[in-house]
Amino acid sequence: MENEDSCGDGHARIAALMTSFMQLEAEAQEAKYEADAAEDRMVRMSGVIAAAVAAASLSSRPGRRFWALPRNEGWFERTLPQLDDQAFKTYFRVSRATFRFIAETCRGALEKMNTQMREPIPVEKRVAVGLYKLCSSSEGRSVAIIVAVGRSTVNSIYREFCKAVVEVMGDEWIGLPTAQGMRDHMREFAAVCDFPNAVGAMDGCHFPVSPPKEHASDYINYKG
Repeated sequence: MENEDSCGDGHARIAALMTSFMQLEAEAQEAKYEADAAEDRMVRMSGVIAAAVAAASLSSRPGRRFWALPRNEGWFERTLPQLDDQAFKTYFRVSRATFRFIAETCRGALEKMNTQMREPIPVEKRVAVGLYKLCSSSEGRSVAIIVAVGRSTVNSIYREFCKAVVEVMGDEWIGLPTAQGMRDHMREFAAVCDFPNAVGAMDGCHFPVSPPKEHASDYINYKG
């Protein structure tokens, strides 16, 4: 009888735990739906506010045309300058000095002309959009909300930034080593890693190779 009672208590506890787990799972799923819905509402509200501002501006200035709807500014203009160095590097994966260096180096390729219709997006903001998009998994609309620009503008800035970095900085910072440089790299790898005849290391890239007959299993890619 005691064994039967123990089994019954065990089954009851398991059933209670399963019920609690299912409730937590349902609550987590509901929270996810609420978060997605809140993000959608933020996007829609941003558009409503921008449209209202544009309508008010048009009514007060008859005959003027807009290239783009004005948007509220905040994170880039007010929050970003207040970040400490560690938080800044967390957002952009570079220091403030490197950020400024990239902006000044690529300024000629990224800077847009002032017009009577609107002020162009500053180079520093373009660099911020490009770096943030590169170093995060955020969608275009999320970046657009953060930096207060349109989603299509984020995508355009991202492509222009990547192109500018490659064209302006590529030849200087990326290149094949000279023959002497390769010999120096091989000596350094052998000294530090005890790995002979290596001139560089790459991460996150898979290259098909033909393994030698001896010790072929050493060349199997176990990571897929």
